[in-house]
Amino acid sequence: MKLKNLFAFIAVGLFLIGCSQNGDEGRELDKYVSSFLKDNNEVVAFGSVNLKGMLDKTGYEGNDKLQVLIGTELDKVTRVIDMNDPVFYALEGPFSEDGSPEKVHLFMKVHNQDSLIAELNGRSFDVEEADGISYTENGDFVLGIRNDLAIATIQGGDYEAKDVVKANFEKVDQDLSEGMVAEILASKGDMVIGLNLENLYGSSNTDLAKLDETKRKEIEAMVKGSFIQTNFRFENGAAIMETKNLFSDQLMEKMFFRNDNSNTIFNKLNKGDGMILAAASLNLDVKKLETFMNEYSPGAIDGVTEQLGLGKGIMGLLGSEQVLSKLSDGQMGISLFGNPMENSFGVNTFYGTTDQGRMVFSMIQDGLPQGDYEYKEDGVYGNFDMSFGMDEETERQTMKLPKGCEAFGKRGFTAFLNFRDVDLEEFGFEGEMRLMEIVEYATLEYDNNGGKLYIKAKKGQENVLKQAMDIIMEDLTEQISNMAI
Repeated sequence: MKLKNLFAFIAVGLFLIGCSQNGDEGRELDKYVSSFLKDNNEVVAFGSVNLKGMLDKTGYEGNDKLQVLIGTELDKVTRVIDMNDPVFYALEGPFSEDGSPEKVHLFMKVHNQDSLIAELNGRSFDVEEADGISYTENGDFVLGIRNDLAIATIQGGDYEAKDVVKANFEKVDQDLSEGMVAEILASKGDMVIGLNLENLYGSSNTDLAKLDETKRKEIEAMVKGSFIQTNFRFENGAAIMETKNLFSDQLMEKMFFRNDNSNTIFNKLNKGDGMILAAASLNLDVKKLETFMNEYSPGAIDGVTEQLGLGKGIMGLLGSEQVLSKLSDGQMGISLFGNPMENSFGVNTFYGTTDQGRMVFSMIQDGLPQGDYEYKEDGVYGNFDMSFGMDEETERQTMKLPKGCEAFGKRGFTAFLNFRDVDLEEFGFEGEMRLMEIVEYATLEYDNNGGKLYIKAKKGQENVLKQAMDIIMEDLTEQISNMAI
């Protein structure tokens, strides 16, 4: 669906939050949402957003330019809004090609129903009543109110508003959800997202539907009761995204990432001149990956090998089964090093191969990027000089991982960017890219249990949202001053 009334939805939502409280009337807001989600096969994702907390972290109150830009409207909003509690939401599938959900629900606690209805009438919303529920609608937007609870819904297509709100409130009168749903709803963060894999699979239109009945039942058993929980936190000096894979035993058993605390992959990439600016590593149980793909995504391996430029003639030498495991041991990595202030760069690569893999690699080397390749027993090493100033005669020295990036190579997938000693302002980034100027380093790690994205800001004593807002305001102020009058 198209969310063409999103701004009206947000405006009303903010007002509703302003009419909310933490009082003893009725149930807590998360309990209403818990009941709404009980045995609800339509909801693919749900969670909460701490709007008040994130707004405070931007430091908007102490930003004169921001106050001038928003002015009177901000004052009006702050007089009616009490955003001490998070706003809860639920997204129903299936998702369209542009990523929009079929329906969006927003849950808010109401302090006084009559006052809210009066305010809505004053804002030109016509409020009606049916089955003890007050409701109003505007295009794709429907709002239902009953006592201390308001539920806003955005959906496309034809519908009867009173039927929508009636169905919503019937769901919140059910018993509470338990297990993973309750755990995710109780989780804290500036933003919390719970993805229900069972409902996602049930509402998706993918090639999985083409599998035979036996395989479909296997997938249904694997995703049953499986969730992915993601929490976002914005702190002084850091932005953090943590993901937990709350999978069934059957699904976890199928996972194919491997961990390695011995720094094996980094040790194969750690030579160069200057400092390591970026790196990425992958460590897979190739046989498990191959088995999973063959069982539930037939033909996918052929697509991968084609993208890697491995022609059918060469692949034919390996036979039709276990092609990937015949080529690779599952370890690979790449690192970028040098001195960006002097336009001096180099790249190291490592691809862990089998004996057959090294043979195939040598046969297709002419089609690979030009560089120095070295074939060893454990794999193929590559080095590429991308610099405009690096002395090719300089002996490469062993380098250390940058501070904060020590976990590189130890989990199934890892990556980092290191800007610790780089003056990014010298590069003249514009627009959204200017936000990179606040970053000291960023790390990403992921394995079968979940992952973590950690963005360290250069200013450690100031919230990362405020640092980002300051740059946004600088750009906006400059754009306004450059406008023709």
